[in-house]
Amino acid sequence: MRRVAVAGASSLAVAAPYAWIASAGRRTLTQLDLDSPRDAHVVARVNLGIVPAALAPDPGGIAINVVSRRGELVRVEAVSLARSRLGELGGRVTQLLTGYQGLLWAAEADGRVLGVRADDGKVLRVMHVPAGSRLAIVFGWLAAARGRTLRMLALGTPGPGTAIPLPAVSGVFAFASVA
Repeated sequence: MRRVAVAGASSLAVAAPYAWIASAGRRTLTQLDLDSPRDAHVVARVNLGIVPAALAPDPGGIAINVVSRRGELVRVEAVSLARSRLGELGGRVTQLLTGYQGLLWAAEADGRVLGVRADDGKVLRVMHVPAGSRLAIVFGWLAAARGRTLRMLALGTPGPGTAIPLPAVSGVFAFASVA
C-alpha cells in the first residue's frame, strides 16, 4: 500500500473506492482514490465551509456527509464534488454514523442521537444514550458503550434499551458478523 500524506489528519471515512479525510481545524476534506492501494493518490480537496467534527458515508453510497461541532450538516457528492448544506442539527455533535433506509445518526454531547434523513437533513427520530457514549450501528441496533456498560437499543426507538455489564472500561469498539 502506498502512503499518502495528509496534514493534520483527524477523521476518516471510506466509501469505496474513495477514502475521505478531515484535517484538524481545517475547512477542507481530502478525497483519496483507493481503486489500487499500491497507487493511492489525492483526487481532490473540497472546501466545506465548515470545520468537520465527524463524517460518514452517505447511506446511498454516492456521497460523504460531514457535520461541524455546532451541528451544521453538509453533503459532498463523490464524483462531481458538489457541496450542499443540508441543515442545522443543533447541539454539539460528536459522532456521525451511516444507518439504514436513507438515515444518518448524529450523536450529540448531551446523549441525544438524532436520526436524520440524508437527502435533506430533516430530523425524523430522537434516541437517548448516556452522555459521552461511543456508538456503533450493529445490524438494526444502536450500540452505546460508556464506562463498564454496553447498551443495545433497537435503532429508532425511544426506550433505554438493554444494558450489558462489561468486564472492564470500554474504549473504541467494533462488531463483526461471523457466518
